[in-house]
Amino acid sequence: MRIDDKQVGSPKISYNDTKSNIEALTSIDEGAQAYATDTNEPGWYDGASWVWGASETVITEGPGIDIENGAVGLGGDTILLYDSGGSPIIESPTITGIMVLASSGDIIKIPVGTFSDNITILDGIKVVGTSRYATILTGEITGGDEASIENLSVIRTANDSDDLKGIVVTDAVVFYIHNCDIEVTQAGSGDARALSSEANSAIIEAWNSYLYGSSVAGSGYAGWRDTDLVTSIYIIGGRAVGSSAPFNE
Repeated sequence: MRIDDKQVGSPKISYNDTKSNIEALTSIDEGAQAYATDTNEPGWYDGASWVWGASETVITEGPGIDIENGAVGLGGDTILLYDSGGSPIIESPTITGIMVLASSGDIIKIPVGTFSDNITILDGIKVVGTSRYATILTGEITGGDEASIENLSVIRTANDSDDLKGIVVTDAVVFYIHNCDIEVTQAGSGDARALSSEANSAIIEAWNSYLYGSSVAGSGYAGWRDTDLVTSIYIIGGRAVGSSAPFNE
């Protein structure tokens, strides 16, 4: 098969003969490859006639491209970085490894799986999972300005005296959450906070998301904000649940 005059995958049939003998053949499949032994020319059949001098283009794996048993398909088993125009840039096995290469406006797409990185999402970066039930992050997420997460879960558990947080903002930023599950469970004496807003002028907006914070011996909140500061958490749609209260006020 050829796409935009490039051979994708293996050719259907390979003919190796003189040019005249190849051109005399009938019932040729479109995209078939040939080599004219008398003129030393490669060629391919466009459905109506042979096109000579067109060599096969080799497709290799890269961002968004997987090759399995000779078949070419969309990559879906690595973390991919796309630019603001939707073109793939690079792939990486870790979120932190790809985050350092991202620029404002870029999109990081995460496949199905569980990822344990503690992540700082840079300003203007969008992180998108395959599904809120199948793409799971287990590290703490620090949000940047005008950055966002979408279609994934942040599931965190601990059994100690430390405060356990799902999403935290520590600067004057606006961070967005869309269609996510944020669940934080502390089995020890520390607090549990699904969302934690900890800076003046910091804003977290959670849209159509499930937020849950539970602590056995501490306080559990879906949303926690430093009440000594001017900081906000907005919940639009979805549900907020805390073992102590939905919010710490």
